[in-house]
Amino acid sequence: MPSMSSLLESERLVQIKENYIEQLYKQLTAAYERLVQVVGADQVRVQQEVEKLEKNIKEKEDELRKSKPVGENFNDFSCQWEDSIAQIDFKKATKIFESVLQQFDEREGAAFFLLENSRTMGGKWCVNKLKKFLQYKGGIWSRPYKIGFPSWQQPTPDVFLSRLGEILGVERNSDNLEKYAQKIVDIICQSLEHGSIIFIDLNIYDLSYDNQFLNWFINSFWRFLVGKLSIVRNKCPLVKFLAVVSVGSSVPRNSLSSENYCTKQKFDSEKILKLPLQKWTETEIRTWLKTYSGLYASNVGRTDQEIEQMIEQMAKSVYQVTKGIPIEVYRELTEELTKVFG
Repeated sequence: MPSMSSLLESERLVQIKENYIEQLYKQLTAAYERLVQVVGADQVRVQQEVEKLEKNIKEKEDELRKSKPVGENFNDFSCQWEDSIAQIDFKKATKIFESVLQQFDEREGAAFFLLENSRTMGGKWCVNKLKKFLQYKGGIWSRPYKIGFPSWQQPTPDVFLSRLGEILGVERNSDNLEKYAQKIVDIICQSLEHGSIIFIDLNIYDLSYDNQFLNWFINSFWRFLVGKLSIVRNKCPLVKFLAVVSVGSSVPRNSLSSENYCTKQKFDSEKILKLPLQKWTETEIRTWLKTYSGLYASNVGRTDQEIEQMIEQMAKSVYQVTKGIPIEVYRELTEELTKVFG
């Protein structure tokens, strides 16, 4: 049995490796930002730098996984899988998110993003990936204002403002919705510092055909909040207002007109930009199994060659069964991996 001193030393080395990987991710984020700014030979050079950093990160993460003791129960494994599942994909959504933020990298700005069919297409994992990008990017990161509407509750302006008010500690002294919204926005603005990032994480299980919540949110609350940027920028430069709304289904046409949407090419901070959630490919599933499943770092009683064959067959079978739908892929992967480790 390892001594206490050896266990402490092992934990110290793991921490050093984790800190180093974190620094590599920061360098990678900076390289991605430079990549969209350069052309020609400079672009080739930065692209090579990106590829080198990605390779280095993968190698260091592989070393880290092998140096960590592997958990002996499902909870340990499921936490590891849940934390890393976002690495399968979300590349297109992340790229759009990053390119929009790049537009106001050196000034204040705001952006409203929408994820549709988020329950089946893994929206929660995509949102977590976006949050991690913001944390690596820097800025005064306040805790996200996270508000959810479950399956039995349709979203309304009144309930949304009440929950946001509770988070901010804003008392409601009037039934006037507009005044209450203004009071909340004023409190948000008073909390700002140089480089503050305000992140509204709103999760809606489903929208009924005639629900007008999103119409109110974008045209009343959001535009009023964004309008404050011109006032606060002198006192608090580089402030960012960001909102990501995840809807479990598609947004009904009656809920929001096409005029409220923008594109990456014609971005408008007062309108909604959709982030695409795509199905996962067999190749992406296979890569995730090799990198994050823990099969190579664990004593599963098989040779590396046998594990390679197992991963190849598992990726092919899981893709065939799930057709690449993210929530189904995750469910099947965790079930099948649990059988291996069980």
